[in-house]
Amino acid sequence: MSGPTQPPAQSRMFTQYYRAILIDFPLIDHRMNLNNYLQRRFGSTQDLRLQELSTGPPHAPRWTVTIYCWLFPNFFLTSRLIDRFLVRNVEYGRGEGPNKTAATELASERALNALQQPGTRH
Repeated sequence: MSGPTQPPAQSRMFTQYYRAILIDFPLIDHRMNLNNYLQRRFGSTQDLRLQELSTGPPHAPRWTVTIYCWLFPNFFLTSRLIDRFLVRNVEYGRGEGPNKTAATELASERALNALQQPGTRH
């Protein structure tokens, strides 16, 4: 009677490789989650604005991404009145990172958390 058979070496390497990827780099797309949330709650993502800023030397930039949402009153107004009186930009999330993608993901996560808080006017 022989012991349990071992999977081939290639299979073990494949499993270790993907386990490392899934643990080190979770597959959560915060920007997509934020867009889905806005789409479900408000029917649109048009009120979302991202501001991207790069600082530092060209060979090692540091990115800052800020996410703003527009706040509108609950009644219909002409665009002229909105532009003149009632529109304001509200920052919901800010993220910093070594690249634009990392900064955007962090800002999106923070914005989604802020928008889901009770008492948020958006």
